[in-house]
Amino acid sequence: MVILLEQSINDVDIHGSFDPSASRDYVLGKLTSYSSKDSIQELRTFAKNGSVLHPLWGRIQIFDNKAIPVFENNSVNRYIHGWIFLSGWYESLESSLDNLDQVEKFVLEWISQYGLIQRNYPNFVIIYHDETTAQRLKAAIRLHHIYSARGRSYLTLKLERLMDETAALLATEEFYAGKNNHGMFQSKALRDYAVYADWTDDFVRSKYLSKSLKQISEYFQFSFTSEGVHIEHSPSYHLMVSRHIHEHSQFMRAAFGKCPPELVKSLKDAEIHIIHCIQPNGVFLPLSDSAQVSLLGKRNNVFDSEEFAYATSAGKFGRVPNARTLSEPESGYFFHRTSWGNSSAGYLAFVAAYNGAYHKHSDDLHLYLWKYGYELLTEAGAFGYQMEKPMVKFAFSQHAHNCVVVDHKSLPRHDRKYDRVKMGAYSVGESGDILVSASNSRFIDTVHKRTLNVSDDLQEIRVEDQINSESHHTYSLVWNFGQFLDISIFDNHVIGYINSVPIIRLDFSGAMIEKIIHFNGRDGARPRGWRFPKLGHKLANSQIQVIFEGKSETIITKITTYDRDAERLKKAVPSHHLRELSVQASSDTVNSTPEPAADSQMELNAIFGTLQCQDNVMFFHLPGKSTRAVIRFYRDNQLLQEHRGLVKNFAWPAEQKGKYRARIFPKGINSAMKPFTTDWVIVS
Repeated sequence: MVILLEQSINDVDIHGSFDPSASRDYVLGKLTSYSSKDSIQELRTFAKNGSVLHPLWGRIQIFDNKAIPVFENNSVNRYIHGWIFLSGWYESLESSLDNLDQVEKFVLEWISQYGLIQRNYPNFVIIYHDETTAQRLKAAIRLHHIYSARGRSYLTLKLERLMDETAALLATEEFYAGKNNHGMFQSKALRDYAVYADWTDDFVRSKYLSKSLKQISEYFQFSFTSEGVHIEHSPSYHLMVSRHIHEHSQFMRAAFGKCPPELVKSLKDAEIHIIHCIQPNGVFLPLSDSAQVSLLGKRNNVFDSEEFAYATSAGKFGRVPNARTLSEPESGYFFHRTSWGNSSAGYLAFVAAYNGAYHKHSDDLHLYLWKYGYELLTEAGAFGYQMEKPMVKFAFSQHAHNCVVVDHKSLPRHDRKYDRVKMGAYSVGESGDILVSASNSRFIDTVHKRTLNVSDDLQEIRVEDQINSESHHTYSLVWNFGQFLDISIFDNHVIGYINSVPIIRLDFSGAMIEKIIHFNGRDGARPRGWRFPKLGHKLANSQIQVIFEGKSETIITKITTYDRDAERLKKAVPSHHLRELSVQASSDTVNSTPEPAADSQMELNAIFGTLQCQDNVMFFHLPGKSTRAVIRFYRDNQLLQEHRGLVKNFAWPAEQKGKYRARIFPKGINSAMKPFTTDWVIVS
């Protein structure tokens, strides 16, 4: 077998003596998993009633000694039919005879139902999904090793046949998922099978090993840009694939005694990008399908540099990275931060990345901003993968990102127009301001160019959106605010607060603004104003859309972050989710808050608190629920403006000296309830 394998491996330009025993031991070692107390209890629960606990979707009944169902949720199908739920139980199964019978019954029943690989039977595309099939093969290898230790049996024979047929399927060109992470999982499963399956003909194994190593090598070379950025648009997937490069490097050393130099270089290049994708709080930047989980204290089994340790530990360990700014124009990323090792530091990311189809969101020219320990401008995140669901469509769409939408219709997630999204190199002016621009021409007849002028301390950011078209369109400039921000909307600017403290201001100029619409948790067929902290979980979140019309238009957003002490924000009295009153400016404007009205004048007076002024902004604290009202703002008895709609909390600028007050007409001007008038507040 060694001779056959060495002859076949030469096709992949690998020189060295192949060690079948060391490679097999390596594969078995990597498949071992630690069994925690929770996983041991889960195994006992499964043995008792056939249910498992999915990390996102809760407890699921999968086996009742009769049939194993196909589920509506694809994530559940992957978890169950890829046998991924078994991964935490191997150590317990290996060390004890307890609970083996129920697992054996499940495997035999699954093979009885789905083991015959026929493409014409129902649910084939679900059961034999490309990556799910690869995960199941790896699980079958581990189970076979566990049960074989007790002697050959009917189960081990059935597993061998399943693995043989699965490997043959993975080796076909038509089933191979291609140069993406699903194809990588397929190739690595085929690799592991080739070195493990000693019951199989040596020629077949050598052929499979040669094919898998060639596919893996080609994928790793294809899947990263020349700047070392993984093409699937997600920091968490970038790290995941980097981890697989590291793992494959270890396999090559075990199997051949050496690692191809291109793998070493790929891992080194990949590290630079991922360091800058880590926010000041040690969490990945929320891009595409990235999981928003903390990296603080997580074991690093990929990169061994001091800089990576510093970024993932928020400055507790390691060495400060050399640069605060990273420009990757070919890949479509720009990052800048005010400092390292401080969770309250400012952090900006500008994205114009369209490098592949997988995990791509419609986030071209998206801008993200973190400061003072909070997200200030963000995106919705990932909700799931069932595209027929409105919330999933929203998460992938432009509406969930900070960009420009044409005629209220989002660009598709993917249309293969890779060369239509471009980013230029950045420059630094004499004053230290950073200038960077990018363009998106994926639209039918419109080109959007966004230029940022960024101060080094991220206190001022000028965003110029230049839109060129030969046709008349309605444009929506979308801004998604951080989860902890409450916003107030004025004629041409918006102010965001954290715990009643003004923290960010957006001023709009240039194009003639028709209206500014505020969304917060709108559900239904066209969701708007949501944040998804993890798959399947949603939180109502403030989003505004600045609406303007024309052909070729330019709109400028001046973003100002107030100079704040992060500790002051944390100590400030919470305002019970201060929300700007959402004027019903159009049928699209929706406020997610219910609309109970006060039942008495006394109750109304209790709801409307004292008028306050801070940083030339007048605002109320309204801890009660929303009520419909008309609000009139006065300076020295002169009516400044009037708002009508649901009142949750409201604010308006006091930019001139004088006396200010407000009158609130609950339920409208003609209501029987008397208006409430605040005391005067003097601005000097």
